[in-house]
Amino acid sequence: MLGDSESYAGTVAEFWRAAVPAYRRDLHRDDPYEERERLLEVYGPVRSIIDVPFSFGTLTVISGVANAFSDRDVTFFQELSEAL
Repeated sequence: MLGDSESYAGTVAEFWRAAVPAYRRDLHRDDPYEERERLLEVYGPVRSIIDVPFSFGTLTVISGVANAFSDRDVTFFQELSEAL
């Protein structure tokens, strides 16, 4: 379990270093970081997830609905993270 947690933390750290939002629109169709099962265990059914880097970490927003976040939402999350 610890190894898996470290792996997930490494994935989040990659998002932070890239300094651009990582939006996975539908984890049931595309799970590029193989995170759906880990998220299911912690949060229940997750379909959409976005990670937005900010100065001290990553703002993560999840939804049980596929394609939950519009381009406007992504822009809002970016602006919010810049204020943190």
